[in-house]
Amino acid sequence: MRRSLKIAAIALSVFLVVVMTHAIFSPYTAWYFVVPSARLTIDGRQEQGWLHRGNHRETLFVTRRVDGKADSYMIWVPNGRKGIVWNCVSWTAPRFLVFPIGDVNPPCFAFSASASSAQKPSLPARNLAVGTDFVKFTADDGSRIKASW
Repeated sequence: MRRSLKIAAIALSVFLVVVMTHAIFSPYTAWYFVVPSARLTIDGRQEQGWLHRGNHRETLFVTRRVDGKADSYMIWVPNGRKGIVWNCVSWTAPRFLVFPIGDVNPPCFAFSASASSAQKPSLPARNLAVGTDFVKFTADDGSRIKASW
């Protein structure tokens, strides 16, 4: 009885190690790491927030906290090309040091189909500027956000 429990425990442990290893090194999972030295300014004023950078260094999540409410923006800057900024609307990047996102259901891509002809509010031009140690863009409310590290 003890021997069979020991074998079952070892088999379960090996299975969990294989599953965790696959999840960590899967090409379908991107990992985002907090940038501890990041500073966030909104319209030139230092504000609360945090920055996560993807393990492929093409994607950033900038999260600002204003009046107790957090907003996250996903910034994708492919090598040598113009970048894109998305508001994550109802999703906020966690304050964890590291978090994964799979490719099946990315958090900032929201599609809606509506039969109504009501126009959606227009967003300001993002005016994305990217440097070696900063990213700057216009938020949905028109404020200018700069994350530097």
